[in-house]
Amino acid sequence: SFEASGGSVSDAEHLLERHFFDQENTTRYSVRLNYYGDLSREVQEGSQNDDSTLIRLGGHYDFILFTVNHANDVGGLQLRMDDGEWVDVPARPDAMLINSGLINQHVSNGRWRAPRHRVTATTLERRVSVPLFPEPHPKALMEPLPGCHACQAAPPKYRKITVEEHMKKMFSDP
Repeated sequence: SFEASGGSVSDAEHLLERHFFDQENTTRYSVRLNYYGDLSREVQEGSQNDDSTLIRLGGHYDFILFTVNHANDVGGLQLRMDDGEWVDVPARPDAMLINSGLINQHVSNGRWRAPRHRVTATTLERRVSVPLFPEPHPKALMEPLPGCHACQAAPPKYRKITVEEHMKKMFSDP
């Protein structure tokens, strides 16, 4: 954690704010509504993956700094572990989930990794999620955060690019 590396949570908040969100006061946020309908018909038609798992949203990384999402009372969110196994995230209607994104992985020099995750059907019930994505200033430079000792403990793993360059790369054709 940032605290274990000599900084406080408050220090981390100020680093992120100064580095990404306080430039020209142009912070933006995106909200996305994900509605996963009743799956009774899909089950009848056999729309399963090779491992007999119904996939509602395929495996992916969040490409921004981080995602805030209500943990939900209907399960289905899974994280992919280093060994390739998909692990269920417990459904907790009283919790918020903070998911590290690729920008966070970049600026922490790999210390806070962006997990690959997906949404599966653990039940046939409808599922709704409303993730919030804070969007750093497009001209902010993605490099190990200045003042974060843990982020600068090793040589940089990633090249310096702007948030805008990162976003263009994420939305370009392969």
